[in-house]
Amino acid sequence: MIGITLTLISGLTACDLLQPQPTSPTTTTEQGGVSATAGSVDGLSLTLNVSSSTIQSGQFISISLDELNPGSVNANIPASQSWALKGLAVGPCGTLNYPVGIAIYQGNYSASNLPTMPLAIFQPGIYACPLILLDITSYQFRPGSDVCDVYSGGGLQPVITGLQVNPSLSVNGYWNGSIFSPFPDGTYTVVGADEWGSFAVIHFQVNGKDTATATDSASCPCSTGG
Repeated sequence: MIGITLTLISGLTACDLLQPQPTSPTTTTEQGGVSATAGSVDGLSLTLNVSSSTIQSGQFISISLDELNPGSVNANIPASQSWALKGLAVGPCGTLNYPVGIAIYQGNYSASNLPTMPLAIFQPGIYACPLILLDITSYQFRPGSDVCDVYSGGGLQPVITGLQVNPSLSVNGYWNGSIFSPFPDGTYTVVGADEWGSFAVIHFQVNGKDTATATDSASCPCSTGG
C-alpha cells in the first residue's frame, strides 16, 4: 500500500490548497490609461483596463477585463462560482456565461475593505438577455489566448465554442432606482474579478464637469425588452 502525505502550508487548510490563491495585482499606466493584472487559477492571468485615470463628470470611461491563458497548452478549468464579490456584471444581464465580471464603487477602496454592493451602472428594466447556462461545468482556454470553450452538464462536447473572455463597457454614471446621475467629483474604485476568487483593482478620479458630454447610462451587450 502506498501512503500519501499532504503537507499543509502554515495558515492554510487542505480546502484552501484546492482553491486559487490570488496574487497581488501589478498595476501599470499605458498611454493615459491604467492596467492591473492579477494571477488566477492554474496560471490564468486576469487583466483589468480603464481608459483613463482622470475624467470630467459626464464623460464616459471605458473598462475592459481579460482572462488569458498564457500557457502553450489548453487549460481546462473546472467551474467554481467562488466569486470574491457580489454584484459583478458585464451588462444588465449579469455576468452572462462569462467567468468574469466588473464592478464600480464610489470611494477610494482597497481589496480588503470594498463595500458589500457596487454602484448600479445599468438601467433597471426588463431586458432580452441571451441564453444563460445554469450548469456550466468547465472552461477550456486555448493556448496563449483569452478564447475558451464552455462545457455544461458534464458533456464531452462544448455547448459554447470560441467565447472570448474579454468583456468591456463604457459608463459615465450610475442609477438610483429610475434616477440616473453622472459620476460626481471624487475617487472611484473599479474591480475586475473572476469566479475563481481572483480580482484586480484600479482607481480613477472625476474632476469638474464636462458640459459638452451628454449624460447617458452604461453601454452593454444586452438589448432592452418591453
